Amino acid sequence: RQVLQQIYTLEPMRTGKIVIDPITLNFTDDRPGGAGKQHTLETEPLTIEVAAAVATEAPSLDQLHPPARLLELPQSSAGPYSWLVGLLGIAILAAGAIWHARRRQRAGQAGTPLTPVELAYLELQRLLENQQAAEDVKLFYVELTAIVRRYIERTKGIRAPEQTTQEFLHEISRRNDFPADESRRLTSFLEAADLVKFAAHQPRSEDVEESFRRAKVFVGCAGSEKCAGPEEVAA
Repeated sequence: RQVLQQIYTLEPMRTGKIVIDPITLNFTDDRPGGAGKQHTLETEPLTIEVAAAVATEAPSLDQLHPPARLLELPQSSAGPYSWLVGLLGIAILAAGAIWHARRRQRAGQAGTPLTPVELAYLELQRLLENQQAAEDVKLFYVELTAIVRRYIERTKGIRAPEQTTQEFLHEISRRNDFPADESRRLTSFLEAADLVKFAAHQPRSEDVEESFRRAKVFVGCAGSEKCAGPEEVAA
């Protein structure tokens, strides 16, 4: 008389065959003659094939186009030293940008409060500079998830660093700070990291890069060239 339906959205971290464990359902037989006995039903394990979103065939060097011909630049009427003036202007702008960035960073160290996004950006940048992903991937995931948790603590007031993953996710589920889609992505991110931190799972390089990309999205650092991923920094 009653039909229950559940829809699961999968976010696999790797390609190939993935086995979904059986789902167990416990119920009590309250029908006449059922005597209120406890019963258990279990689904069969499901095997799915995860394909890559990119092309499987590597490009060939034979497909490259020949070099383009040289273009003649128009003669400038501003004089022979106009390029020097332009170069000097670019140098001044670059020096001003560097001075402003260093002044902003020193201000944060001197006590002027930085925004949660700026603090998370500095922590992500420091994590990349230490090249932790190449030296100890487990410690890399420990610090990566800690950066996301600290960002959430600063913005939402949740004492994230002091809770286990399950306690933290339970706290989020009771609040209205996170939309459903963002909550699911955060759950997938933290649970995938736990596999590396506590289950001795060895992620591939693309898995590490994807985890770093997710962390950037959570702290609002996505799209920043300075927040490049581990693979981009290595390149």
